[in-house]
Amino acid sequence: MVGKSTTTGNGKVAKRNSGIPPMPGDDEDHGERVTPQIKDAREETAKALASRRPSAITAPKFAILSVPLRQKDGSPLVINAFSAKARETMRLAQEMGAAGRKRRPKDPKDFQAVYEGARHISRDGWDGATCATFRNSMISACRLVGFKMTISKLSLFIEPDGVSAVDGTPLVHIVGEPVPFEAPVRNASGVADIRIRPRWDTWTANLRVRFDAEQFSAEDVVNLLVRAGAQCGIGEGRPDSSNSFGQGWGLFEIDMTQPIALHEVEAPKIEFQKSGGLISKQS
Repeated sequence: MVGKSTTTGNGKVAKRNSGIPPMPGDDEDHGERVTPQIKDAREETAKALASRRPSAITAPKFAILSVPLRQKDGSPLVINAFSAKARETMRLAQEMGAAGRKRRPKDPKDFQAVYEGARHISRDGWDGATCATFRNSMISACRLVGFKMTISKLSLFIEPDGVSAVDGTPLVHIVGEPVPFEAPVRNASGVADIRIRPRWDTWTANLRVRFDAEQFSAEDVVNLLVRAGAQCGIGEGRPDSSNSFGQGWGLFEIDMTQPIALHEVEAPKIEFQKSGGLISKQS
């Protein structure tokens, strides 16, 4: 209830006590008479504020699942890396400016070089797929179960087996032998073309998923991987493609003949020194 106002003898307006105690730090009584009840209420409020503790922020509890994967029968894996030659051609055209946009005679297409350029080759020499393609597939599958994708982006990560020899992109080792795959396509301009890409008809991988155990359980991650492999896929022609309805490629499943390993990642322990510095100890 808002207090009423009265006019004093000097013409000034004085507000009667509203019965609402001010917060600590406000003027004590603004010239009003403070009753014992109001004083007691202020003291109780001050005590409650003094005893309030700030909310505790804890380090995330991460865990890593090592999950054996294999291709789904009848669903080949097709990879398309952005080749180093394409990068160099684009860079040269941009450096030349207007002159780089002029039509120049086309060089003969080296299909073998295009095929090699479309592979993700690690610094150790093995073929791989980007960590991002598996992670994106899992995050996209969250839509199927009503889980917020914004939270899953902060809670799911793929541990790399190595990095690309071309640009350092984190990679997952794809075990298998790729073969050149040629397909007729139609470019955005409407012109027909022949594309060549590496294709795996059989492949396996050991996917290591690092996840926030306070957001997902290990069973959640396994089930999410099952959905990602059966409904989203990875690579070219996957069902979850943003450019087409897909061709049913890139599907995978968990290899149930191999064990799934779970490893908990212990959070770092922080100790404060009297000088104000920090010592971080990894337990």
